[in-house]
Amino acid sequence: LRTLSLSNNELSFLPPALGVLENLTNIDLRGNPQRGIRPGILDRSTSDVLSYLRGRMEGKELQLLRGKRATLPAAGGTKDSSSEKDDDNATTPADGNAKLEELKQSIEDTSMQLNNVHLTEAKKYAMKKTLKMHKAALIKEERRLRMITGK
Repeated sequence: LRTLSLSNNELSFLPPALGVLENLTNIDLRGNPQRGIRPGILDRSTSDVLSYLRGRMEGKELQLLRGKRATLPAAGGTKDSSSEKDDDNATTPADGNAKLEELKQSIEDTSMQLNNVHLTEAKKYAMKKTLKMHKAALIKEERRLRMITGK
């Protein structure tokens, strides 16, 4: 990851763990209601922002995150450690098939909920976004299973 654009996302908090992304050359945080970081710091260079974020972490936390980052696979398969879930690491096709069924069910449930005429536009938007995320996770899991099984 070299560029990260988080502009105009209504982010009120920025996790200090982003400071570990040392390969980041451009980070755009404009248009967010940041209260934890002064605007003067956000207007500085990317390396200054990342350095500031690293400075807000405790030494043990920083070492732990750097250690996790060092054990992640190279480009293409890299995952942010904050987004990992235990069930994302299903190693057998049976585990993967169970996850596929779970994702298909959540897609179906969310689709059904979207048919509710009493939903606000904001809620519809949020549910559509959730639906898209579930669909993307389903595609990702299907690809991962194909790689495991060699099909």
